[in-house]
Amino acid sequence: MQKIILLLMMLCTFLVSNAQETIKEGWSFYQDEGKWGVLYKGKPCLLPRFNEICGTIDEGRFIYKENNKYGISTVWKEVTKPFCDSLVFIKVYSFFHSMAKYKINDKWGVCSLDGTHILPAVYKEINDTVFQFYNIFLENPQKKLKKNKLPDINYYFIVDDGVSHKIIDLVGKTIINEVVSYSQFNRNRKKNKSIIKLAQKEEWNRKSEKELEEVDKRRSYIGKGYISTTLRAEMQKWNWEYCDLDKRYKDMREPRKLYFGFTPISGDTAIVDGFESIVNSYGFISTPIMYDSPYFVLKNDPTNIQSMLYILEMEEIQKGKYFRTKDQTIFFNEDDIRNGVIKEDMIRMEKRLEDYQSIINLAKQINDTLSFKTVNSKYKKLHSLLQDFEFYYDKNVKRINFNDRMDRFANTTTSILNSIANTVGRNSLNTMSYNTTSNNSSTSNASASTKGNQMSMSDQMNYNSMRNTYNKWAQDLMQMKNANGKYQNGFKASDKKHAQDEMKRIRKSAIQKWDKEIPYNSIEDW
Repeated sequence: MQKIILLLMMLCTFLVSNAQETIKEGWSFYQDEGKWGVLYKGKPCLLPRFNEICGTIDEGRFIYKENNKYGISTVWKEVTKPFCDSLVFIKVYSFFHSMAKYKINDKWGVCSLDGTHILPAVYKEINDTVFQFYNIFLENPQKKLKKNKLPDINYYFIVDDGVSHKIIDLVGKTIINEVVSYSQFNRNRKKNKSIIKLAQKEEWNRKSEKELEEVDKRRSYIGKGYISTTLRAEMQKWNWEYCDLDKRYKDMREPRKLYFGFTPISGDTAIVDGFESIVNSYGFISTPIMYDSPYFVLKNDPTNIQSMLYILEMEEIQKGKYFRTKDQTIFFNEDDIRNGVIKEDMIRMEKRLEDYQSIINLAKQINDTLSFKTVNSKYKKLHSLLQDFEFYYDKNVKRINFNDRMDRFANTTTSILNSIANTVGRNSLNTMSYNTTSNNSSTSNASASTKGNQMSMSDQMNYNSMRNTYNKWAQDLMQMKNANGKYQNGFKASDKKHAQDEMKRIRKSAIQKWDKEIPYNSIEDW
């Protein structure tokens, strides 16, 4: 039964984590008239009520002190009454705070974040870090998870029980003796290899069902304590990894929904700073957390430059495709030039530079040095990019116009040659008609009709010439790929792109002129 509860809890945590995010940053304490409260991004979210606060605030929870005893609180409610002589949040190795160690009568124990006791207060000292199976045995427990249910859900502590230092687990069972610190344990791994191997084997082969159930139960205490005391907010898609700009802008105009664990925060409503907020008798005020988007920040502070920048930069200005070579040359997508996309990008860049300049002027007026530096840096970077766009745009346009002129010249030349060939052909047929019998004449006419459906001699010559040019570019690309011939010492990315563009242009031109393809060579798309 314990197993089922634990799995359900873990599944719910996974589902919630997809829709919500923990609020990890932006917290601080403040003091007013001798009492301590909590700020979120500089604004009160818990009014002063504590005589003393210890350590830092973590995901909405913190340690407070009253009458020389320590307890756990969140910004929303009191989690425990003051119950111990000292209290410190401890974390899983290189991970998050998920437990606390508490001290009673000079002895330390471990509790969950809602105060449920995990290890009794019988130890002289307990290390501030909690370890998992891999940290101790350097083996992934997933390999044997199907055969054994313990290692993946157990936690380990380094303790001093007054007699010796050792590693124990969630139920207080000794796993490895003579371990003073994790760093010392790691240094002596090779020396104590046989001891560690034996301990690992015993872990894999635990048989006591009662012991295993107790481990499961204490692990569930840890999970429930962490979830119930963690402040989460509905994830509004403001982060840059989300690409739906319209959705992001719509979300930032809505207040965030808040939760402690799976429970939505509820209470009385009040108008705070012009916004409808949730408040309660504990002193909680939801305003700074619920309305933590650039849109709402600007409503209260129209000169908040960081929020201006965020909303301004949600508008995409570069929609065309381009790439830079190693020598910083810019090549644009030819269709984007012909369709006017690159030109529109440059117009949007000019508009963005004007907006940046307005914000720079505002930063000067309000003496916001940090924002001035930020926006000025963005202005210079975009201004430099626009200059490069303008320079290489002209070059790309000239190259495209030149190719177009060459294509028109080739078409005109082909038309003239076809006209000459047709005239010569007709004269030749007239001469032949005087020197043949009627039967031969019929045969000759049939032959001429058949040739009319084929390419003329001049077309065939032009087609062959273009095919030879196509193969020449293909040969150059093969030399680039194999680093031989004139490219044995390397090549520029621009050379490669130019060759491939020419191959594509030649094949396209052949189809347009004669409706006949030049055989495709895969090196064209290498």
